[in-house]
Amino acid sequence: MFSVEIHPAVYAELEYSRAWYEERADTLGIQFLDEVNKAIEIVRESPLMWPRDKDHDILFTDFHTP
Repeated sequence: MFSVEIHPAVYAELEYSRAWYEERADTLGIQFLDEVNKAIEIVRESPLMWPRDKDHDILFTDFHTP
C-alpha cells in the first residue's frame, strides 16, 4: 500500500465541511468524513489508476445529503 500526502490546509477545509454538514443533519458530517477516508484508501490501494501530476476527482457514491 502506498502513502498519501495530504496538504495541511486540507484538514481545515475538511473540518469546515464536516461542521457544515453536521449543522444540516445529525451524523451527516461523520458520514462525509467516512467517504473522504474511503476515497483516500482507494488512492492508497490503486494510485496508478490516475496519471501523475494532474488533478483528479473521486466521486462519493455512498454520500447523500437529505
